[in-house]
Amino acid sequence: MTETTRRLLPMLGHTKGKRSAVTCALKCDNACSDAVCNTSANNYFRDIVSSEFSRRSALGAGAAGALTLLVGMQTGAGSAQAAPPPGKGYLKSNLPFDAIAPVDALVDDMTVPQGYGWKPVIRWGDPLFSASPAFDAENQTAAAQALQFGYNCDYTDILEVEGSKGRRAVLFANHEYTNETIMVPPTLPAAEVRGIGKAAHGLSVVELERKNKNKPWSYV
Repeated sequence: MTETTRRLLPMLGHTKGKRSAVTCALKCDNACSDAVCNTSANNYFRDIVSSEFSRRSALGAGAAGALTLLVGMQTGAGSAQAAPPPGKGYLKSNLPFDAIAPVDALVDDMTVPQGYGWKPVIRWGDPLFSASPAFDAENQTAAAQALQFGYNCDYTDILEVEGSKGRRAVLFANHEYTNETIMVPPTLPAAEVRGIGKAAHGLSVVELERKNKNKPWSYV
């Protein structure tokens, strides 16, 4: 009897840039490792876009060259151009800090520069309304998730409320995708799992407050 070993990360070694093989597994179920779905003679969308960008880049380079030549002719060879001011280093910015040392990938902690601290503002499952139930990862339901903060923050922004002197704001968080395989127990019914995932998607809008600009935000 031959034991069959399942490869958990089929995209390992095939990703580009900062893309992780784990992300491929969780975000799209390793779609790129499956058989080619486009068996027609039509081009892929990415190829059409790449071709269009290449054409525009070539045209843009030509236009930029013509513009440079025109400006150079008008200003004259003898006119001196003022050099741009030197950029401000990070130690001269409003947020000075000393760089942290490299952190081992196995360290499960948030590392910040010396003199700084960190504090979570809101987490997956935190209640958003007075009627929201407490988060219970072992007994999560779609109805509970609909009243709780969503999963997996992608785009996130904090917009201060005008006139609040920096003490009130609104948090926008985009919950791009969910990982049901690690979110809930495998014993939950499939329909409930789909409902939880659906409720954990989308956009959360949360009110924030703090005592002053030197204090961390807390959600209301």
